[in-house]
Amino acid sequence: MQPRGNLIAFACATKQLAQNRPGERNGLYTYHLLKHIGTKGLRLEDMFIRVAKGVEDDSGGSQTPYEHSRLK
Repeated sequence: MQPRGNLIAFACATKQLAQNRPGERNGLYTYHLLKHIGTKGLRLEDMFIRVAKGVEDDSGGSQTPYEHSRLK
C-alpha cells in the first residue's frame, strides 16, 4: 500500500509513448505541467485534470497522463 501524502505522476499511461512538442524543449506533459503548476488557488487535483486535458487534446488522444495518489 502506498503511504499517505504521496502523489506519483506519469507523463503517459502504460504501453504509451510520451510525445514531444515539435520545436520545443519540453514534451507535452512537461509543457502543460509548467503551464498550470503556478496557478494560484488551483487545487492539486484540478491542476492534474487540466494537465491531462491539455496533453490528451494536443496528442489527439494518443497520450494519457496517469496519476496515482493517496493524499488523505
